[in-house]
Amino acid sequence: MTQQSPAFISPIWLKREQLIDVPEPLMLDWLFNQDSLTRRLDRLSDGGFSVFPQFEGWQALRRDECLALGLP
Repeated sequence: MTQQSPAFISPIWLKREQLIDVPEPLMLDWLFNQDSLTRRLDRLSDGGFSVFPQFEGWQALRRDECLALGLP
């Protein structure tokens, strides 16, 4: 059994300067930080954070993913 994302909808990511309602600086840091979220949460919880995959599988790349990877 495979699980597909609904209709392969590509997310629309906003840049910081495109936000209408600008959140507090701490929230901005979490929203726009490009480091590993898992690593940040693990540090915040003193090593008590863990991730358990609920599903693993393959699916076709979306158009925006192909463009980002330079694939046809």
